[in-house]
Amino acid sequence: MLSFLLKQYLKTKDFYILHTITGFHALISIKKYLDDYESVLDNYFAHALLLSLFNTKENTYEFLAVEIEEARKKVEFLQDAHDIKLTHSLIELYKEFNIEDIKLLLASIFEK
Repeated sequence: MLSFLLKQYLKTKDFYILHTITGFHALISIKKYLDDYESVLDNYFAHALLLSLFNTKENTYEFLAVEIEEARKKVEFLQDAHDIKLTHSLIELYKEFNIEDIKLLLASIFEK
């Protein structure tokens, strides 16, 4: 599901899909505090999927993936709070899931 959301954000650059990614990062960060984590996760992904299906934007993207360490060094130069938050979430999610599209999404942030 995370891979799907990453691809959707790359295609749409949608503000709400950005928040589904950072929200997922937040959910896995608070997992130990949730009694029924699987149920919360199922509910979250059902809503995230529904939200992403309503977005029909189609932007093309041609970014060269940025390495995680390079992104860590560049984050201090970002000005937009959402870019900073998304970069942080992506770096942390890459540690957990090792999905290559994360590097493309990071590149899209720094290509602005």
